[in-house]
Amino acid sequence: FDPTFDEERYPSFLVAVLNELDLPVLTYRSRMILNHLIQYHPIPLCHRLSKISFSPRDTINKVTSAVALEIFKSLFPDASWGEFIKPLLLDLKRDDYGVEIIPIINELLSHFNPHYIPENDWPGFTTAVCDILDSDKEEVLKFVLSLINRLFTDGAEKILELSLENLNDKLKKILRSSDVSLKVKEAAVEASFGCILRLKNAVNDEFVQDLLRKVMNTVFFNGEIKFDVSQEGYARLILDQLVALARTDAWFLRNQVDKVLEFTFIIMENPQCEERTRFLAIEFVLVLVEDKKGYQILVNTGGLHIKRMLSQLLCMIATINENKALDNRDERDQEQWRLLDQVMKSMARFSQALGGRFLLEGFPQPFESCFNSEAWQRRHAAVSSLSIISKNCSKTLKSKVDLVANPIMKMVDDMHHHVRWRAMYAVEELSKYLHPELQNHYNQKVLPALTKAMGDFSDSKIQVQAAMATYHFVEYCTSNMLEPHLDEIISKLLRCLQKGKQLLKLWALSALAAIAKSSQDRFLEYYRTVMPYLKVVMTKAEGESNSKLLSATVSCITAIWMVFGKDKFGDDTQQVVQLLVSTPISNLEIHDPMRIEVLRAWGRLCKCLGHKFQPYMEVAIPCLLQSARLTLPDDANVEESDER
Repeated sequence: FDPTFDEERYPSFLVAVLNELDLPVLTYRSRMILNHLIQYHPIPLCHRLSKISFSPRDTINKVTSAVALEIFKSLFPDASWGEFIKPLLLDLKRDDYGVEIIPIINELLSHFNPHYIPENDWPGFTTAVCDILDSDKEEVLKFVLSLINRLFTDGAEKILELSLENLNDKLKKILRSSDVSLKVKEAAVEASFGCILRLKNAVNDEFVQDLLRKVMNTVFFNGEIKFDVSQEGYARLILDQLVALARTDAWFLRNQVDKVLEFTFIIMENPQCEERTRFLAIEFVLVLVEDKKGYQILVNTGGLHIKRMLSQLLCMIATINENKALDNRDERDQEQWRLLDQVMKSMARFSQALGGRFLLEGFPQPFESCFNSEAWQRRHAAVSSLSIISKNCSKTLKSKVDLVANPIMKMVDDMHHHVRWRAMYAVEELSKYLHPELQNHYNQKVLPALTKAMGDFSDSKIQVQAAMATYHFVEYCTSNMLEPHLDEIISKLLRCLQKGKQLLKLWALSALAAIAKSSQDRFLEYYRTVMPYLKVVMTKAEGESNSKLLSATVSCITAIWMVFGKDKFGDDTQQVVQLLVSTPISNLEIHDPMRIEVLRAWGRLCKCLGHKFQPYMEVAIPCLLQSARLTLPDDANVEESDER
């Protein structure tokens, strides 16, 4: 028996043999034939079995296909697969059925590992792959280009080197061809970057640099981007690959950085591009600058690209502000809020990578342009960016607080309420991250501005933000800083307690407590003025069962008492004690803010009253024990220090 005796009859003959395996009378004969083929002609048999296994179901019985596949798998050891699949690859060049064989090869690749190809099989195999890149069939080209990345995985550098020059030439030919489709070029770009990523450290640098050059030339013509928005997917593919390359080895981009960044900024600055494409361009610049060598590349370009990136981020923040309703975070605006959050995070990463001081001293023009703009959105964007930079670069900016404080303080009286609100928020951020330098140098400007904003009852959001900023600012002030402003600021806070809504009252209470703590004895003369207001708020909150406001008021009162001690507040304790006694902690939810404040108030009273607290022990101690049982798990591991 010779399986090559009749090439045309062989497929149908083999199908007949497989079908007979299900017939008891004929099974023995079929197995004899199969054993002969397996022993003497395994490769031709594998070819036929593979084609039977993956043939269309309307031409081959389903059971026959399944049997063929099982026999094929058992015959097909990993060590011989290179010898087997090479002829199948060469079949791709045939005019009669090259495209039809692609599903067969795809299925084979899903079953077998290319790392098992013997070393001596690779030269012929890679040559076969390169030869097929001359095909004029689009489907064949796309498949073979995708095959390069699938086969030549990480660790296959030596395999690629065997045919590097040939493969390089074929890829460059496809990239510069005007006859291939965009889909083929996309596949060529992926294959090219796959080679670059795996070979950048293994071979002559010029080889892979030249390949990157050819990739970038596909989007440039006479120095200009030569594809339109309809080809945005192609741009996104290149950006994806550039991001991966920058993460792996940013230094490799040094010779192409101007062209690569020009491409990136043209995409980033094009409002017709999808947001995901523009943010991918931003991501590339961020990944580049966050790498030490990439940072050096960017700085060495003379600062033009840094200024351009900064300007673009400011522009995007301003544009998003214009598109969304700042006053309403409803579902219609969720996408705009998401985009704003994304670009704000990009500004944070960019400033962290470069350093806030370097950015503000070296590139003031983009900020100045925004601050001087007639468009409120641009002024708002500049203030927002400075608060982000202050938060993320506080170490470098503490010695140069003027760089951020001066321009922000000019915006607290801006004609547009959104800008004023953002300036108040920026003061809060600066107070938290640039203390005590901000308080030391700007108390004469900040405190009057905050006091004025808290008195603006035409805009409750600005009032609340000013009260929040006041709380954070005065936390790090000294009594000498506060003394000249106490009359005005306490007066405004008390007015907020009288006329403000709940959120404003909550922050006014926090601010009063912080002022008392920072001003110490200077606050004593205001004690008799402040306490009646606090008692009214407390009584009203108790009557309305407003636990949040009630707990905040108790917290403020007891915090003030902590500053002055028992000799100063005299009979004022009685009303608070009555409130605490009449508020059984067992009636409160575990997470009720009043529960925490009751416990905290008892603790503060104990500290203030000393031995005079003894009459209240029988009420306070059960509260403490009952809460301890609720909050501590039975099996908690209590440290020795905790027990004490």
